[in-house]
Amino acid sequence: MIGDYDSIFERYDKATNCELCDVVFEGNGSKRKCMDHNHVTGYFRNVCCHNCNMKKKTATHMVFNKKDKSWIFKIRKNGKDYRKQHKNKQELLWHKIIYLMVYA
Repeated sequence: MIGDYDSIFERYDKATNCELCDVVFEGNGSKRKCMDHNHVTGYFRNVCCHNCNMKKKTATHMVFNKKDKSWIFKIRKNGKDYRKQHKNKQELLWHKIIYLMVYA
């Protein structure tokens, strides 16, 4: 994880409620305390409950469409689907890299 470790730890240590939904942290279940961070860049974002942390999870897939010989980038985030069609794999990979750097 990237950031000022002392301030991140202090923020995590002092947090009693989820910064996203305000639920009180407790136990090892869905209300447990988590450090939300970008998995590509490593930057810390929030102290949140496990439930909110899992809601932010993103699923991505790259699919080759044989019919028109194009690549499709599919994203499922927060229960919503997003698709972007690309004519070549290089364009698709750049799209995925940029997306993951911003949203992952």
